[in-house]
Amino acid sequence: MSSTLNRQNIGLSLIYHNVRGLRTKTNIFFNNLSISQIDIALITESWLCPSILDSELCDSARFDVFRRDRTTSGDAFGGGVLIACARRFGARRRFDLEHDDLECMCISIPARTLGSLCDLSIICAYIPPNQILPSRIQKLCEILSQLFNPHPDDHFILAGDFNLPCIDWKQGHPILLKKGSIIQNTATELLNLTAFLGQLLATLPGPFLVLGDFNCELMTDILDSLNIPSLIAELIAFELML
Repeated sequence: MSSTLNRQNIGLSLIYHNVRGLRTKTNIFFNNLSISQIDIALITESWLCPSILDSELCDSARFDVFRRDRTTSGDAFGGGVLIACARRFGARRRFDLEHDDLECMCISIPARTLGSLCDLSIICAYIPPNQILPSRIQKLCEILSQLFNPHPDDHFILAGDFNLPCIDWKQGHPILLKKGSIIQNTATELLNLTAFLGQLLATLPGPFLVLGDFNCELMTDILDSLNIPSLIAELIAFELML
């Protein structure tokens, strides 16, 4: 939503990763963040539990770790979201934008630490593919409205796995497919709400998506430097310019 006059050409390096379980990959994750120049890591399907400490995941002197582990009994094992953000940005977690039945988390980075004119809000979400997916997408839309509407000049990133088979993300712009009226209506609401965000990563395989309102470019050199197990394909690195 930010005007081009507010862009300051400040580069941030980010990685989005659907890890499908960090419990057995904590050493790999820690080492990858340690050797890279990544500023912010966005993680879905973290599969973490309270017995795994933040200090096992990354250098606590360098990163603030924000976690939302799956604790509800209504869903199967798995899920969870995590954001690791460089401490120098002074990010804060928006607990006011969280819902008990939604694996979604938002952090806000103040403009002053970015050297920008606008704050940056980052939302990371995982929506399980089950029978209550439409109601969870509806709750996500409500949270996004609460975030977007009061702050029309801020920068935003929305990343996650939304498990919406009724949307084809691979065409450079989202295309709504016919997959049932309830989920189709919900998907339409999400698309309308996020229409101002460009689809940054149309090449990302599967139902994973990163949206934002700024210029960015993929950073394959970061990926080349990381130790990524061959079974993990849902990984992408990018640099955004604020």
